[in-house]
Amino acid sequence: GQILKNLTFRFETSLLKDLLKFSLPLLLTSILGIILTVTDRYSLKFLGTLKDVGIYSLGYKLSNFLRTVIVSSVNLALFPVIYKMMNTPNSKRFYSKVMTYYTFGLLFFALGLSFYGKEVVKVMARRVEYWEAFTIVPIITFAIVFSMLRDVALTGINLTKKTYLIARVVFVVVVINLLLNIITIPYWGYIGAAVSTLFSQMLYFIIIYVLAQRIYFIPFELKKIILMLLIGAILVGLSQLGN
Repeated sequence: GQILKNLTFRFETSLLKDLLKFSLPLLLTSILGIILTVTDRYSLKFLGTLKDVGIYSLGYKLSNFLRTVIVSSVNLALFPVIYKMMNTPNSKRFYSKVMTYYTFGLLFFALGLSFYGKEVVKVMARRVEYWEAFTIVPIITFAIVFSMLRDVALTGINLTKKTYLIARVVFVVVVINLLLNIITIPYWGYIGAAVSTLFSQMLYFIIIYVLAQRIYFIPFELKKIILMLLIGAILVGLSQLGN
């Protein structure tokens, strides 16, 4: 009873305004992100063949193991720590190391899926015509690596509460992804859809990285990350020569 006497109920309109300003762009971003994720398969359905859709879906499902099991799990544990560190003296160094080590660790799984994708696809698909799905596994896994890099690069935008920028960027990327699918799928089928996905995720990361660095500079070790990506791409390329 004594506690209730000392309580004052008040509606903070200014706080609500700040919450909506931060969260509504993220809601729009989530919706656009879903559209970006499914655009490739719907484009294949209308511009390609049902066989293309089946092959692509199988390769995407295998590659998406990285996102559903690794990236999502790590992000759930990582991002609360990122916000917790925001007012500490070494926060920017911590954010920088997160991107470097996260890339290093995720690439191990990406390379593993790429190296043994053919064998896994053969186990998952009994019909021989779907075994071609292994060819897009390296492409999609690297697209997921770039999506992870984007998530970490978003740190500066989130900390400065300028989430409206993310919604604008993802809208542009969705449009570009759709155009790329329209251009590539009639010629390259499911390979074209995979390449469009990879290019879109690369572009998404690059734009977000540039914007975030202008708003809230973090000394990311970009040279190391590019070197790791190049070495990974070369190793995957060499492994595919025998296939």
